[in-house]
Amino acid sequence: MWLLLSLAFLLVIGLLWRLHRLKSLLRALTDALDKRQPFLTDKIGLLSEVPEVQNIQRSINQLIDNTVEKSQKERDTSQLIKTTLGSIQEAVFIVDDENRVILTNVVAQNLFASNEVDLVGRHFEGIIHSSQLMEYISEVREKGMLPAVEMAVVIKEKHFYFQVSAATLENFEQDKGHLTLLALYDITRLKRLEEIRREFVANVSHELRTPISIIKGFMDTLVEDHAKIEVRVRSQFLERIRKNVIRLHLLVEDLLTLSRIESQPQSFINRETCSLNQLFTDIHDNYNTLYGAEGPKIELNLDVSDDQVVVDPLRITQVAENLLDNIRRYAKGATQIIIETRSEGKWIHCKVEDNGCGIPEKSLPSIFERFYRVEKDRSRESGGTGLGLSIVKHIIQQHGGDVFAKSIEGEGTQIYFSLPKEN
Repeated sequence: MWLLLSLAFLLVIGLLWRLHRLKSLLRALTDALDKRQPFLTDKIGLLSEVPEVQNIQRSINQLIDNTVEKSQKERDTSQLIKTTLGSIQEAVFIVDDENRVILTNVVAQNLFASNEVDLVGRHFEGIIHSSQLMEYISEVREKGMLPAVEMAVVIKEKHFYFQVSAATLENFEQDKGHLTLLALYDITRLKRLEEIRREFVANVSHELRTPISIIKGFMDTLVEDHAKIEVRVRSQFLERIRKNVIRLHLLVEDLLTLSRIESQPQSFINRETCSLNQLFTDIHDNYNTLYGAEGPKIELNLDVSDDQVVVDPLRITQVAENLLDNIRRYAKGATQIIIETRSEGKWIHCKVEDNGCGIPEKSLPSIFERFYRVEKDRSRESGGTGLGLSIVKHIIQQHGGDVFAKSIEGEGTQIYFSLPKEN
């Protein structure tokens, strides 16, 4: 009896021990799968010699190897996609059949959302409000790849223009339909430049047409009726022709100046260290002589503590002369002009002020634009080209400075600009 009990007890102990080893085997299997590491049997003792355990070991290790390899390929593919999208200058979106964003790039993130808002997971129509764009996406899904289209989009209350292209993609997850790839190329700057070019051509054509028509009209009259026209009248005709030729010459010169500033900024500005006070003193002497007793008097209020600037003296002289000519032509009633400088840090701030008729408040933001005139008819009669202040703005900006105007109608105008002391 005791022998049977002892045998039963030993059998139970053996079974419990094997059960413990099986649990150890299962824990080792689970741990290997979780960590995706090879399953080693040296930790489970005698069970490692069991053929079935060896088969399990080989199958598990093969499964782990395949899983690790697949995961690595997926990571490599994902990284490749992210790197590729990151190097693309267009805003790129990949959306699913429900127009939910699956993937996007940095350009799209920066353009359509703040850094705190992730576009992934959001519905595309909630990011870009454009019925035209949504119709284009639907048409691409129905018909396949279509030619790129241009469309206007409002983003953060600003108008943008995009060239949009799209294509359908196979979804890696077969049960979740197709994906759609969208590429939005920002052509806003190109559109605005094209608009500026059209306006510029239209303005130049208009500005050239008037003096050319006047010259042609007087020339035709002189040629056809030369014998009948009195000498005094002929002289008047020739004087009108001369004035309009001068106007054409000034217009062409100003256009060439603007073209050189914009197309060859480095060669147009030749910097050197010079005395700004001496430069303004020379201009003061020249223009007071030019204006004579009847013209406005120029006064200097210059900062003597530091007047050394690194600029192109010829171009800064051109800035001052354009401002003074502008006052002479358009500042009705001006009797005094003050040129003032103030040294501050790395800059010298300048002001040219007159006490003339002033500029209407609504016109102030536009006076530095090409061909802008506050009073168009009177400005043309004065012989101005409408480009003087635009040239001033471009020269100052090429020096790294800024220029702006203040004015009170009936009290005068102040033009402010800054110049660097160092290159």
